Amino acid sequence: MLVGSAPISEETHRGVQALMNIKVLNAYGCTEASAGSTIQMAADLTTGHTGVPFHSVKYYLKDWPEGGYSTADLPNPRGEIVIGGPTVSKGYYKMPQETAESFKTDPDGTRWFETGDIGEVLPNGCLKIIDRRKDLQKLANGEFVSLGKIESALRATPFVESVCVCTDPFSNYVTALVSPNRRALVELAEKLDKPRSLSFEKLCEDSQVKQQVLDSIRDTCRRASFAPKEVPTVITLVPEEWTPDNFLTAAMKMKRKEVNDFYKAQIKRMFEEANKGGGKQE
Repeated sequence: MLVGSAPISEETHRGVQALMNIKVLNAYGCTEASAGSTIQMAADLTTGHTGVPFHSVKYYLKDWPEGGYSTADLPNPRGEIVIGGPTVSKGYYKMPQETAESFKTDPDGTRWFETGDIGEVLPNGCLKIIDRRKDLQKLANGEFVSLGKIESALRATPFVESVCVCTDPFSNYVTALVSPNRRALVELAEKLDKPRSLSFEKLCEDSQVKQQVLDSIRDTCRRASFAPKEVPTVITLVPEEWTPDNFLTAAMKMKRKEVNDFYKAQIKRMFEEANKGGGKQE
């Protein structure tokens, strides 16, 4: 059995192999490089990686300093995966700017594509996908969502000051970390007759306040004509204010990796709740 399009968890990988008494092989690739680029060897009994490149494919890792990934990382080199060879396409149809940004041809005539995927080369030479650099993120069912598109729309929600939309490779839902507009949240608490003595941290944890913010976010998504897959099913209100001193750049752009690392536990809980509840939206 071959796994492509989206990753499979190591637990599921091992479980299906044992249950069905078959080999399950992970593969990795992208449309721009004619689908498959790497695959596990048939005799490989390990999980959690996508194997080695096909004979017609070559790749290298490119440093991504902003994301904290480098080919000099220990114990294993990490970086953006750049695929090269005859399988790489000429570019995007009638999109010269996007083509120029992602495709390159070296002096030897080899065509290269910057995938936006972050990989790690394991000691056995196999490639492991660990992160994503580009804006488009793939859900477990293989569908793509644009994080920037969703975040841009959600900033129009009166309660949202800053927002980070989160995905998980093993979930079909998106969730969101919200740094609330403090004044708007306090005014909401007053309308809900919350005690004035309630701290801002407690306001962020209050289930009634949280539900009102989520309803407002869903209303914003409806007005933006978002597909169900683009609507956050679970949110977490975080009390920290996001500034250039912590989670924003000097240009006020979000440092996604720093946000994901700092709120790792909260993100995990959101997806546990989303997956358990089936991402139910009212």
